[in-house]
Amino acid sequence: MVSSRWLDEPLQTELDDAAVTALRQWCSQTETTMRLVRWLIGGRSAALVAAVLAEDPHEGARQLIMKLDRAPGTAEDPQPGEFARHRRALTESRDFARNHLTQPVHQPVPVGDGRWFVFQRVAGGSLRDPITLHTVLDAVLHPPRPVRGAGPTRSWGPQPAFPRPAANAAAAFADVSAAVVGSVLTDWAGRTHLPSMDVPTILGRQLGDRLAPGSRLHRLAAAHPGPTITVEAEDHPLPNPFALVLDSSRTAGLRLPTFVGRAHGDLHVENILIPTDLRDANAAFQLIDLSRYAADAVLTRDPTHLVLHVLARTLVELSPAQRTATIDVLLDPDLDGALLPQWLWLFIDRVRAAGQRWARAADLVEQWRDQLPLSLLACALTCLGRTSTREEDRGWFLRLAANAAAAFLDQHTLDQHTLDQHTLDQHTLGRPSPDQPSPAPTGPDRHTLDLPGQAQPADPDNADPGNAGNGRSRRQPCAPENIDRGQHSVPRAAADGAAPPTPEPPVARTANGGPEGAAIGGFRSSPPSADGVAGSARAGGSSVDLLLSHARADAAWADWISWHLEAAGWRVLPHPDLDDTDPDDAGSDGPDDPNHDDHGSPGGADEDLGSGTAVSLADAVAQAPRTLVVLSPAYLREVQRSAEWREAFPATTTARGSRLVTIRVEHCDPPGWLGLVASVDLVGLGEDEARATLVDRMTALRDGDERTGRRAG
Repeated sequence: MVSSRWLDEPLQTELDDAAVTALRQWCSQTETTMRLVRWLIGGRSAALVAAVLAEDPHEGARQLIMKLDRAPGTAEDPQPGEFARHRRALTESRDFARNHLTQPVHQPVPVGDGRWFVFQRVAGGSLRDPITLHTVLDAVLHPPRPVRGAGPTRSWGPQPAFPRPAANAAAAFADVSAAVVGSVLTDWAGRTHLPSMDVPTILGRQLGDRLAPGSRLHRLAAAHPGPTITVEAEDHPLPNPFALVLDSSRTAGLRLPTFVGRAHGDLHVENILIPTDLRDANAAFQLIDLSRYAADAVLTRDPTHLVLHVLARTLVELSPAQRTATIDVLLDPDLDGALLPQWLWLFIDRVRAAGQRWARAADLVEQWRDQLPLSLLACALTCLGRTSTREEDRGWFLRLAANAAAAFLDQHTLDQHTLDQHTLDQHTLGRPSPDQPSPAPTGPDRHTLDLPGQAQPADPDNADPGNAGNGRSRRQPCAPENIDRGQHSVPRAAADGAAPPTPEPPVARTANGGPEGAAIGGFRSSPPSADGVAGSARAGGSSVDLLLSHARADAAWADWISWHLEAAGWRVLPHPDLDDTDPDDAGSDGPDDPNHDDHGSPGGADEDLGSGTAVSLADAVAQAPRTLVVLSPAYLREVQRSAEWREAFPATTTARGSRLVTIRVEHCDPPGWLGLVASVDLVGLGEDEARATLVDRMTALRDGDERTGRRAG
């Protein structure tokens, strides 16, 4: 290694000789010295990315992001690379760029072999804040485990974890993802434009150069030219997705109005940066890596690619039944995702809703939905061809692409067998011409892709006669015997965006065999208080100091608040969210089901209130000296609008006195009269400050001091 006054040794170590020479020469001509801050690793591209400290005698020192990557095209036919596309994005939508895109610095520096150095400002001005959206996804998949053995267990139960943003990471991840998609479409895409395109053109724009000669996808397509294909876990052949890309006769010359406009072109969780504390993430996000930006991109691609990119990193977490259910949910928006993990269903549903909401504003939601199967096909093939995709997952992406092809052909009543067997053979894939011998197919009209875990071709003589046409049957997800349906059964999110309920945490068992904290007359009982007396709603209510009303989505907050108030001497009775349905008809699997509410169960504490009696919220409020409300958007959506809640808290009387106290845990906009009652504000506080604020404020209210305990401002 040649010593250099322009580049420090740590920076030179990771660069090859050609790159070092090119960068050193450029630095010498601009009198710029560069020192490595650190290499940035986390994405899966082949580019080298580093944070460097660049010092110019004329402009001073600043931290930059340096990226070394290969530009598209060839030496004979070079194509615009990231710098050119990034600069184009900045000029074509200045308002969006000012808020959500980083700024390039310097002109690109050529290495001479098709690679270029490009430099950008640091997004958000810091390497620690913002974080990538992938960090939030990681918190969803790998939440922190509870601390054990740190101290003695109190008589009122183990201390629950403080509900940091990660505790609500599933909802935060889904909401931020949907907000980014909504902003990209609303603020960046431009005016709605629907040119007419044929199917190969629509797919080709989304695949770009990924089907170029010599690519993995090109080799797979060339080896499997037939109109149908057999894929793993399907009992009949499906349309070959490559056929829809490569030949217009496959779709009988069909032309579709296609959403086009400005788009990122490679939207995924590692290219989206958000504030570390998640505050205002919906408005403060930034997008990086604009190497595939285009002003005339197919707009359904970015939201679809975001979803499939997440799946490419999380398929390993899914069972075979959940993998099948995921394909069906992606292709059929009317399915409820009951088998999917809660976080995944929430993410898919909210991202899809964001796209449809944008299209609905122009009364074009049907056209948007019609185009989605083609984007699923194109993005599935993109993931199939990526080197970063796990080998054992490639078969799933081919299966998704084939199902998407079938769904699209069914949607437009196109017969999968209309394609001439030799049409693709003659396509520009280097296949034999009609006068040359062709390889024998593996079966009538069938080709099998050689991928790990591939199922053997199904016998066409035993195919389901009900699957005529394109061969895609409408599967209804069902729970196999080896899957606990209670763990994955999630009610579909409401149209207003209400989140599915958070499963209750595991509960300890009492001496009589019932769960500690089981339902009591329509409530979940409080664990034993400091004096050892369970806080049940016995006649007279003398054993309850506080009734805690909360939405089921805020169960973690309710547990945390209850524990610390119990520790401070109050006796607390938590109340789960209200539900008009009979819990006996809710489809739970029994007391061991984490979502099961044991309302009115034999042997429970209902016997204190009379057999079969369920205490209404109004009665419980009347019995408790004071009622606390865990105030959040979920509470205002799910609970505060219910008739039972209005009966328990009439607006004309509740604002008097301090029997009702709101504990605000998220930013929300409560009705005006609710803003007049006593309140505790925990939004944005750390655990120690939140605990002190909660206990101090409740102590002040108990002692008649309305001022003590309020946060400044």
